[in-house]
Amino acid sequence: MSGYENFDNDKLIEIFKIVQESEAQFDVWDWEYSGVYIWPLISIRFLSLASHHFHTQRVKLSFGPYESPKKDNQAPLEKTNSKLKSDIKMITKKKIKKILGVSSPEAIDPIGSLISGIESNTSVLFVGNTVASYKFGDYHAQHLIDSYRIDEEQKGEKTAALVVGAACTNELITKNWILGNMPFEEIQRELGARASKKFFDLRTEVKGFEKWERYICDKTGLSNLGDDKFYNMEIKSTLEYIDFFKMLFSRCKNMKRVYQVCYYGPIGYALNYVSRLNNVESIDIQHGVQGKEHRPYFFPNAKPGRVSALPEKFLVWSDNDEDNLRVWTDNVGIKVEKSGLTWKKFMSTVQHPETLNLQIVKNGAEVKKIVDNYSLHIERILHSSRSKFNIIVSPHHREELNWLPNFLEFCNQKNIFVWLRLHPGDLKIPGFENQIATQYEGLPISVHVASQAPLPLIFEHVNLHITKFSSTTIEADAYGVDTITYSKQGIMFFGDSCRNSELIFADGVIELIPKLNEYFGNFLRNSKPVSDLNSLQ
Repeated sequence: MSGYENFDNDKLIEIFKIVQESEAQFDVWDWEYSGVYIWPLISIRFLSLASHHFHTQRVKLSFGPYESPKKDNQAPLEKTNSKLKSDIKMITKKKIKKILGVSSPEAIDPIGSLISGIESNTSVLFVGNTVASYKFGDYHAQHLIDSYRIDEEQKGEKTAALVVGAACTNELITKNWILGNMPFEEIQRELGARASKKFFDLRTEVKGFEKWERYICDKTGLSNLGDDKFYNMEIKSTLEYIDFFKMLFSRCKNMKRVYQVCYYGPIGYALNYVSRLNNVESIDIQHGVQGKEHRPYFFPNAKPGRVSALPEKFLVWSDNDEDNLRVWTDNVGIKVEKSGLTWKKFMSTVQHPETLNLQIVKNGAEVKKIVDNYSLHIERILHSSRSKFNIIVSPHHREELNWLPNFLEFCNQKNIFVWLRLHPGDLKIPGFENQIATQYEGLPISVHVASQAPLPLIFEHVNLHITKFSSTTIEADAYGVDTITYSKQGIMFFGDSCRNSELIFADGVIELIPKLNEYFGNFLRNSKPVSDLNSLQ
C-alpha cells in the first residue's frame, strides 16, 4: 500500500483548525525578527510538513507529550557554521571552474557574479524558486513565468529572469535566463558564511514561541516540532536571502515589479520583504490551488502591517480564486487580480511567432516549431491508438501509481487511451519517466509526450481527467473537461471550483474503475464531444 492509502484527511483538517485557533491564544502575528513578521513562515512550514506526513508518510513526525529540547541540541548548528566556512574555502579551482565557467577562482565572488549577470537598468524581474520546482524542470511554472514576461516586454519594460541555484531545462523556455548554476546548497553555504547572524533559535529569540509550540504539541499529539529543520533553518535561510536581494536591489535602481510562482519558501519570503522595503511591487502568479484549502493562500486572521513576507499582489485564474483570496487579502491591503489561465495565454502567443520578436524570444519560429512538434507527436499517438475515448491521469506523487496495472488493463479492454502526466517532482528522478514508459509498453498509454507537452495540446483531445487532488483539475475545468477525483481532499480542494465541468467523486482507488466504466458508458450512449480548444482561446 502506498503512503497515500494511509492519508487521514479529517486529521489534517483538524490540525489546520488547531493552528488557526492558536492565533487567538497567542500573539503570533506580532512575532517579529530582524524586521520580518515570521508567523506566516512558521505556520506554512508546520502545515506543509504535517500534510506531507499524513499524505505520504515521507515526513516522519513523532507522537507523544511535549518535551523541552536538550540544551546540547544547539551545539551542532554552531559547529556547522564553522564547517560551512571551511567547506567554502575548500572549493577547488577545478570545482569553481566547472560550476561557474571561470578560470580565476582567487578572484571569484559567486554571489556577486550571479547578481552582476542582471543588467542594472532592469525594471521587471522574474524569480524562479525551488518551491516551484525550477531545478526539477517544472514545465508548467516556467510557462507561467514566460507568458507574463512577454507581456512586460511588450509594454517596453527591461526584464530579466533569475533562477537561484538551478537551471531551466525545458526546451520551450527561452535561453537567456540568469542561471545560478552554482548548486543550491553551495549558494546557501556562501550566504550562510556571509551572514552576521550565525546561530538562530526561535525558542530563545522569539517571545512566546516555546509556549505556542507546547500548545500545538499537546493539541495535535505531534511531539518533535522542535527539530531544527522545522523552523530555525527556514527563518535563518530567509534572513540570508534578504541579504542577497538587498545586494541585487542596490544594483537595480529602476526596479518596478518582481514576479514569482509559489512564493512560499525562503527565497520568496525574502524577495517579498525586500521588495516592500524598496517600494517594488511583488507579485505571485497562480500555479495551483488558492484559498482556504492551502495555507499560503489563506490567512483569515492576518493583521495589517504584519504581512511583510507575503506578496503585494496575487494574480489568479478565475472569479472563484479571486473570491477565495479576497476573504482575507482586502483586510491587509494585498491586491488580487484575475488574469486568466496563463496556459491559454502562453499557447496563444507561441502559436503566433510574429509577436515574439522580443528580447526573451530570439527565434519565435523555433518556439512554434517545438510546439508543432508536440502536436505532431500527439496526432501520431492518437492515430496509432485508434481510440475514441481519451483520458488524462495526473497523479500527485509516484506513490499513487500502484493501482495503474489493473487500471490500464481495464482501459485496454475498453479501448480507452491514457495520457499519464507525471508530477514534475517525479520527473526529476533519474530514469523514472523511462522506467514507467517501459513498464507499461504495449498498453494504451503515453508517458513521455503526456508529461512534457503543453497541457492545452492534450486537453484538445481528451474526454476525461482523473486525479487524486492535482490542481490540473482547475485547468481541466477551464477546458470543459470533467474530472474524477478519488480522494476526499479532491472534493475539499475543488468542490467549489469547477464551474465549466463536473467533479465526480470516487471513494478511493477501489471505486475508480466502476466510476470510469459508468462515465464511459454514458459517453458511448451520448457521444459526448471532445472539448474544442479554439473556442476557449
